[in-house]
Amino acid sequence: MIGHLDHDFPTGVVPSRVDLTKPGPGRKDDTGKLDITLLFDDMPNALEAVVEVLQWAVTKKQPVPYERGSWQGVEPFQVRYRAAQLRHMLNAAKAKVQGRAVESHLARDHETGLLELAHIATDVLFQLEMACRDVGASAA
Repeated sequence: MIGHLDHDFPTGVVPSRVDLTKPGPGRKDDTGKLDITLLFDDMPNALEAVVEVLQWAVTKKQPVPYERGSWQGVEPFQVRYRAAQLRHMLNAAKAKVQGRAVESHLARDHETGLLELAHIATDVLFQLEMACRDVGASAA
């Protein structure tokens, strides 16, 4: 057995074989909490595509990779990341018109080789993260 269980399971219940879709004898108060599995279970490929963009930026960007988290210090933030988002949208539209992609959502970024849509999603997530932080700060 890997790890240590600090509690006992009812007789006959093997942790690795517990049916998570049926209520069991234990208790977990999830009412009113976000179901994060909606994101991970329904969109694993999209999440991976965004992480690929982020990982490319911190490992392969030339001439020098970005420092992890450095996106947070860009000013004026919303203007610059909206501009980046729109550039990737334009590149995707042009790729379809120029025959470099069957559909614009399949277009690839010329620098990274990754989907333009993954770059767009990354730019939107940067903007959303900062907007959420701003809303949280103003609510406090």
